[in-house]
Amino acid sequence: MYLLIIYAMSFLFCRWIMDVINWVLWLDIYIFFAIGYNLCSQLLLDFRGKTLAPTDPTTGVLIMVSLYLWFRLAPNLSILLFVFIALVFIYLVCRFGIYRHVVSFKESEYSSRFSWGTAILINICGVVVLAGYLVTQI
Repeated sequence: MYLLIIYAMSFLFCRWIMDVINWVLWLDIYIFFAIGYNLCSQLLLDFRGKTLAPTDPTTGVLIMVSLYLWFRLAPNLSILLFVFIALVFIYLVCRFGIYRHVVSFKESEYSSRFSWGTAILINICGVVVLAGYLVTQI
């Protein structure tokens, strides 16, 4: 009986959190930081010959810009297409933004441990925000 009450309370709390958080604002903030990280990485490549992370900064910016365009066009898409594209973006961020950095860490490929940790943190936040935005739109 207690487990049922705890489950119901946690469900209501999670639903309340989903309604309270402004996912649109957080998605804008995530995209801003992700593009900023990649632009800084590109600047370092131009000036020092080494990026912040082994990922290509130009590709990162293009993916983030396409995410932003999808995000702004989302109200005009069918729900099935919206969910499909959202799941693709979540997969890409998990695979190339988190997993790749964690598993294939080589200190020589990163500008510093701070840049390595920042890349992972930005992408973890991105997955949480994308998932939260997806759940509230369905």
